[in-house]
Amino acid sequence: MKKAQRKLGFFFVHTPDFGKVAAAFSQDRR
Repeated sequence: MKKAQRKLGFFFVHTPDFGKVAAAFSQDRR
């Protein structure tokens, strides 16, 4: 689980649409 989170963090940092991805991700988790 932690490894996946680290990968996600790495992906977010290198994504121009960070806001969009973060919003979609938080919506998906609900």
